[in-house]
Amino acid sequence: MVGSAGAAAFRSTVMDHTEPAYELTMPFVAVRSAGGPYDDLAYAAGWELGALNSELGRARPPSVSVMVRAANGAQAELVAMRHGYIAHQAPYDDHWTTLTLRRVPPEELDDVTDRRSRHGRRGRRSVLD
Repeated sequence: MVGSAGAAAFRSTVMDHTEPAYELTMPFVAVRSAGGPYDDLAYAAGWELGALNSELGRARPPSVSVMVRAANGAQAELVAMRHGYIAHQAPYDDHWTTLTLRRVPPEELDDVTDRRSRHGRRGRRSVLD
């Protein structure tokens, strides 16, 4: 049996045109809850951030909004910066955050990186603050 965190490959569906629901498209079998060696939450986080890294590296859209687990928000910002994006986080609920990403010229990204280094990350919601 795969735990909810370990089975994090989801596909959004809409039921009765009200609230979105999620269903499994592929279970993770290498996680502890399925008898594997890897921590469920860490595996799911790696999968989510790896997918973001792949998408931004492949598609390179000028701007995009993605929903990630709230705990992955700061790391997702770093993934975005690696690909030339700045990010703004908007919490969706206690577990999810929407990340709005915008590609910027390298010199603007350097400026954001410098501000982030000077002010630290603690307590900040976005690199745009």
